[in-house]
Amino acid sequence: MLCLPEHGGMVISVRDWLGGEERMGCSLTHEMDPNEREDSKKEERQSEKTKDNSGFGSSLLGGASSPAPVSKEQTKNELQEVLLDKEALKSNEIVVLAMGEEARKYAGSMPHAVRVGSFGYPIPDATLAVVDPETNLLCTPNVIGEIWVDSPSLSGGFWALPKHTEAIFHARPYKFEEGNPTPVLVEPEFLRTGLLGCVIEGKIFVLGLYEDRLRQKVEWVEHGQEIVEHRYFFVQHMIVSLLKTVPKIHDCTAFDVFVNEEHLPIVVLESYAASTAPATSGGPPRQLDSVLLESLAERCMEVLYQKHHLRVYCVLLTAPNTLPRVTKNGRQEIGNMLCRRDFDSGTLPCVHVKFGVERSVMNLPVGVDPVGGIWSPLALMSRQEMLAMQEKQYSGVDYREVVMDDRTSTPLSNFSTIVDLLHWRVSRQAEELAYCSIDGRGKEGKGITWKKFDLKVAAVATYLRNKVKVRPGDHLVLMYTHSEEYVYAVHACFCLGVVAIPLPPIDQNRLSEDAPAFLHVINDFNVKAIIVNSDVDHVMRQKLVSQHIKQSAQSHGCRELGYVVKDAWLQGSTPAMVWTYWTPDQRRISVHIGHDTIMGSVRSTLSLGFLHTCLMGIYVGAPTYLVSPVDFATNPMTLFVTLARYKIKDTYATSQMLDYAMTAMAGKGFQLQELKNLMISAEGRPRIDIYQKVRLHFASASLDRTAINIVYSHVLNPMVVTRSYMCIEPIELWLDLRALRRGLVCPVDPDTDPTALAVQDSGMVPVNTQIAIVNPETCTLSHVGEYGEIWIQSDACAKAFYGSKQDFDHERFNGRIVDGDPSVAYVRTGDLGFLHTVTRPIGPGGQPVEMQVLFVLGGIGETFEVNGLNHFPMDIENSVERCHRNIVTGGCAVFQAGGLIVVVVEVTRKAYLASLVPVIVNAILNEHQVVADIVAFVSHGDFPRSRLGEKQRGKVLASWVTRKLRSIAQFSIRDMEGPENPFSEAPQHRVSRSSKPGSMMGNSTRRSTVIPDSDSAVPRSPAPVLMEQPEAHGSYHATQEREGPATDSPIAIPETIPSVPHIAEPTRPTTSSTAGGLPAKTEGPATIGNPDFGFDFGDFANSTATTPVEASPPAMENLPYRNPPRGDSLAHKQQYAGVPGGFSTSQSGFYDRQPGAPDVGAGDWPQEALMYQSTLGVDDTYGQGGVHSTPSSNNDMTRRYDGNNYGI
Repeated sequence: MLCLPEHGGMVISVRDWLGGEERMGCSLTHEMDPNEREDSKKEERQSEKTKDNSGFGSSLLGGASSPAPVSKEQTKNELQEVLLDKEALKSNEIVVLAMGEEARKYAGSMPHAVRVGSFGYPIPDATLAVVDPETNLLCTPNVIGEIWVDSPSLSGGFWALPKHTEAIFHARPYKFEEGNPTPVLVEPEFLRTGLLGCVIEGKIFVLGLYEDRLRQKVEWVEHGQEIVEHRYFFVQHMIVSLLKTVPKIHDCTAFDVFVNEEHLPIVVLESYAASTAPATSGGPPRQLDSVLLESLAERCMEVLYQKHHLRVYCVLLTAPNTLPRVTKNGRQEIGNMLCRRDFDSGTLPCVHVKFGVERSVMNLPVGVDPVGGIWSPLALMSRQEMLAMQEKQYSGVDYREVVMDDRTSTPLSNFSTIVDLLHWRVSRQAEELAYCSIDGRGKEGKGITWKKFDLKVAAVATYLRNKVKVRPGDHLVLMYTHSEEYVYAVHACFCLGVVAIPLPPIDQNRLSEDAPAFLHVINDFNVKAIIVNSDVDHVMRQKLVSQHIKQSAQSHGCRELGYVVKDAWLQGSTPAMVWTYWTPDQRRISVHIGHDTIMGSVRSTLSLGFLHTCLMGIYVGAPTYLVSPVDFATNPMTLFVTLARYKIKDTYATSQMLDYAMTAMAGKGFQLQELKNLMISAEGRPRIDIYQKVRLHFASASLDRTAINIVYSHVLNPMVVTRSYMCIEPIELWLDLRALRRGLVCPVDPDTDPTALAVQDSGMVPVNTQIAIVNPETCTLSHVGEYGEIWIQSDACAKAFYGSKQDFDHERFNGRIVDGDPSVAYVRTGDLGFLHTVTRPIGPGGQPVEMQVLFVLGGIGETFEVNGLNHFPMDIENSVERCHRNIVTGGCAVFQAGGLIVVVVEVTRKAYLASLVPVIVNAILNEHQVVADIVAFVSHGDFPRSRLGEKQRGKVLASWVTRKLRSIAQFSIRDMEGPENPFSEAPQHRVSRSSKPGSMMGNSTRRSTVIPDSDSAVPRSPAPVLMEQPEAHGSYHATQEREGPATDSPIAIPETIPSVPHIAEPTRPTTSSTAGGLPAKTEGPATIGNPDFGFDFGDFANSTATTPVEASPPAMENLPYRNPPRGDSLAHKQQYAGVPGGFSTSQSGFYDRQPGAPDVGAGDWPQEALMYQSTLGVDDTYGQGGVHSTPSSNNDMTRRYDGNNYGI
């Protein structure tokens, strides 16, 4: 009996002998039925006899013909069985090889066949249809589909689930009618049984449940046409194969997941090898044998590939009886849909995971220029062909030569320094309030008038000149808490021509970071003295701090601080002060500020905050109220009450300050309707949640929604663009991620594209500032519709990096646009972004006004390239942080080291981390179409963060490369070492040697090599330049050919499809690391690109075997499948990138796209790759004459991590 246990055991068919089957309306005979053929022959012969003998026309009346119908009746009553072709089942077709007795007879001798028994005819009064479950079309004969039934005895639906009832109990199939191109609805409504099967001779044959069938996409090229089909696999067949051939397996199941627009097969094995149960009762838990687990997973992949041609994506191993079970036909079986649910949620109790990404993941996108990346001339040309009619991206500029004082109408622009301006203010408004401190309780301190302020500054200046004996040009560190004394010291330094270096006070809790940083500043700038106030003095004299600084000074070998005056300062102009920025990684960026540059920023020691604290009040002639950060930390209400009390119109904050205030206090008890401009500084892409959070939190305090304004503040210019007084809410755009990584800006509707990236604008340019969006490599203006580097031309830009003599740093301040005005020098920010024009009805009478706003996407130094496509790590990190509840928010860092994409994740659990890995890998693959190479986990609290809670990406990267990261588990997603892999090249490097000094992450592509410059005889693997194809396609057409003899790199394509033998592992060639296609561990040659089975492995099918550097001859002998291409080989039939020849390694040629650009030595990122690979235990791979040399100095390494290093 065929029943539906999920629907209360409804009966669909019974093997009955009621008769009347000829009224069912379907064919009851099959051409393969042996009885049918014999009967028909007998009947024909017999009828001829009867006609000859007696003249009667009916064969049934003749005596000799009577056994035929009887025997036919008997065969119909036997248990019907058929032999079906396994290969045909993969493409959903029924090919009957034998029926009845023959089926039983041949079953043992036909390995390519599967024997299936029938369930008899459908029950009377029932209608049965075989329907394609994907399209709801009625299947043609001899095709597998889902069995749908309709009968008066079926129930009406689920209780209180109308949607599910409609979809499952009232399904309507479609069919095609002759002469009508559109399908027509079939009349009755059916119940979907979820059973896959077919009807042969009117009888139902069931092959399995719909959920028990895996599908996999296959592609190949035939007659120049690309063909894409699906292959289908039944889980039961695979389980039988595995249990028969793989040892130590208790039970297993399989299912597929839909990731990145394709179905990927997952296998879960229950094995005793994965159990940690103690060997003796009460004994210690058994240690897992990871080598055995790895080999089991690998064997499982091989068996399924050899027997079923199924390319498994992922194998997980768990202990016996740990997977969820369901009762099926009266016995407990693994419930594969429950397993799939747990797999998606990362809760399977897995102890080991292995991926087969190289074979199974097909549709990975490749850029127009996989070697040069998105900034190369080739990629630029292809973008500009699409955007040919678009304008170029640069902002307007509003020059203001004269700035007037509101009260006296004196032109303030006539003053050359802030010192002169202060003297003028003192003479004009001596008794007015200049500065006032607010204490923690919100009480006013004693006010300081302009005259008193002038006297205080003079007193400090006199002390410095007479007692400390400072001279113009000396360097002083100012280490103060937020107070008036700090402002006096700053202005005293200005008066004396002393170079002030404001530093924040040392944090006792982070001495390991702060003390070395402080000592380095003293050493690097030859600091003459450190000026502190009593609060800081108290901290510095604490035993803990003073001892730590003394020890650090000894260990760093700081010499006694001498009295050194350099004769010529940078570019001859005397700096007024030096701003030292600290990236979240505690790397110092020092900026030279001239006397003629007035600027400011967020913290009182630098930029917007410095301007507001020390300079703005003097410039405008307004009183300045100071709230100490210490008081703000103890009681954030102080700041907001002060803003309300003094009806302050403009103020600034950082996102961290506001986050803290919103968690620590309610947004009521004060009124902020007078606050017109709350500037929130953002150094990169603005956080899209901060505006909404602040607006809602302070709504009850009447804070105007247009008063919350993001300011794009950069190291080299504290206010590049601002939203202040734009009078509109932030402009949100949703960008297509797939276009973004190609360098294009495509706004999309977030409802139609759930993976779209939301970005907010940073505002418009202030006065005297112009912005251009420029291609960082070609230095030409970007068109509207693509993004580029943000270049600024403004009076407020810094003069230089302080003390830097490097050409690279000078070039940042001297950017010249090729297709612009060559006389104008721009400052290069190193940030990527684009200008976007919007229209808003904010003019007089609601007239539309056009505004050009800047969107910042992120620093070019953090981006990395994969296959010629550009990725922003923060987007990948956000995907990872969202994908599972055990991953800490803000606890993920993604970077590229040695050409490998490494994902470091902070997790709150330590058990079964193997089951989190597929969740993370799938999230990245699904949203970004990138395969991570390594996933490493760190325990909660071990992820490096700055004191402000920012990720210390550079620190994570440095600790990873130097093998100091405290990881609790690491998982390799790709096989880094599989030399026996039929899809890979001889192992090579994936780091490209392009001429850019590279982003912070190197400029890696997945198909290029690193070869030392010393040996020009070594052939280089060809890196084909591929035209952009739609991302789902696997074939790419070569557009350029390289010079060189064809014999250097034969294209390795297996010619036949042998059974897969085990091949001895070849000796490792010296150019180690990963290959272009990245190896998978498989034994021997595989069926690649053969139209019979339709398996195509994208570019892996045409992998190129590069001759190894100084490799011993056996290395090639052990690889019998690397054959030179024949004239009729697959590469010629398919229009793949059949690139003959290798690169020569001389520096002229393809890589020298930019003659003036500094070349990257072989010891930059490859050096870190070397360090990384030693963690995998492959130190010996760099044999004699190996690839890597050590960098000449630590400086090279440091600058790799530095936020200001990016491509030229």
